[in-house]
Amino acid sequence: MAEKLIECPHCHGEKICKADHGRSCEVCKTAAGVGRKGKPTPVRCSYCRGHGRIWASEERMAQLQAEEEALAAEAAAAEVSSPEVTPGAEEESAEP
Repeated sequence: MAEKLIECPHCHGEKICKADHGRSCEVCKTAAGVGRKGKPTPVRCSYCRGHGRIWASEERMAQLQAEEEALAAEAAAAEVSSPEVTPGAEEESAEP
């Protein structure tokens, strides 16, 4: 089973964790020794150890790709299920 060097799925190759809405996640903060109430400065990604890339087997790459596709499908479904209502649209349709 061959392994390939791929972009880190956690930091997306940036080497710094920004997974929690632009801030470092709890896992990476704990690994860096910052703790929960530490400074909000970004810390090194603990998944790739700050390299931006990880070695992954073909099975793992297929699993990561399936996870990405599922997330994309969820995002697309969320966009479809929440139609945008433009202001004044109800008023126009109420008039004969």
